[in-house]
Amino acid sequence: MKPWYRGAADHVELALYVQPGAKKTEWAGEYDGSLKLRLAAPPVEGEAPGAPVFLKPPRR
Repeated sequence: MKPWYRGAADHVELALYVQPGAKKTEWAGEYDGSLKLRLAAPPVEGEAPGAPVFLKPPRR
């Protein structure tokens, strides 16, 4: 099992490392035990924005 994935009966938890200000929103593999997400939205007060993100799962 991947360290960034935790499944339960009714939900899934993912540990994400979010990089704001990217050219496009995309999955970028793994980073330091987390699933890395490049986010096209600019940072808000130096951090990734709290907007919900809907993406297709990474290809295997």
